[in-house]
Amino acid sequence: MLSQNLFPRKQSLFPFFLSIAFCSLAVLASAEVSLAATKSLLLTPIRAIFTDRQRSVDIHVNNTGDEPVTYAISLVTMRKDKDGQLRPVETETEQEQLVKSMIRFSPRRATIAPGARQIVKLIARKPQDLPPGEYQTRLSLSPQAESVQKQTGDAGASAGQKATFNIDVLVTSTIPVIIQNGEIAPEVTPLAFSLKPQAKASEGLAAEVKIGRSGKGSAFGNVRLDFIPANNPKNMRQIGYAEGLAIYLPDSERTIAIPLDNVTRQELSSGSVRVSFLPSTGSGDKQQKATPGNIKEFPVR
Repeated sequence: MLSQNLFPRKQSLFPFFLSIAFCSLAVLASAEVSLAATKSLLLTPIRAIFTDRQRSVDIHVNNTGDEPVTYAISLVTMRKDKDGQLRPVETETEQEQLVKSMIRFSPRRATIAPGARQIVKLIARKPQDLPPGEYQTRLSLSPQAESVQKQTGDAGASAGQKATFNIDVLVTSTIPVIIQNGEIAPEVTPLAFSLKPQAKASEGLAAEVKIGRSGKGSAFGNVRLDFIPANNPKNMRQIGYAEGLAIYLPDSERTIAIPLDNVTRQELSSGSVRVSFLPSTGSGDKQQKATPGNIKEFPVR
């Protein structure tokens, strides 16, 4: 998907809201264009994770817009294409079909009034002979067209008059649904660190950090960067922080950019940076302590 007042700045990797926009496209004989109001849904949490102890998850869907939103709910199987983009699959494997069969959810369709909230309840029912491992699918929320309007001028309208067509373009949002069966804790370690220019960071400094994952489970947690002065290692201090890192199976690594504060380029040239991965379960709980395998120091070049 880790007291913060003690830290200089933290970079959040969470997509705090998923916007579902109904875009009104106007095709006009003149150059005039009109746009419809945006309708947005706020989803929390941003993923549903089932463990041996966690068998049900509630997804809160809030309508943050000023108009009612009607949507349909379903489970979809998606895989990454050659460009790394998630796409729905046309033909599912037996295991992908099995994963969808293990999830029950309700409702399957709902209308949310402006400012109101709907709870989508998910329950996992695992077969007793399910092998240890992680099983993934996705929960899809598809906005439904309430109306499609078409307005045209009279047949005898002159060329100077305009014809307007309003078309609803519907955008579907999905969140991961993950079933973890057995002890499948991943191994996570920092792999690389380098400096990158970034205008929004103090001194224009940012770090590019690569984190690696191995094992049978996805990895979730936060990343902390500490500067260690070469002449006084006891004065180690935090210079960067990122929340909500997720490396989903089967990905083996992820690279993130973290703005740096409370340090100058000159200081960095005479010390090292400790990169710590602070694991969590990905369900919004508190972070766990980093193990020696989650920590690595890098000289700054």
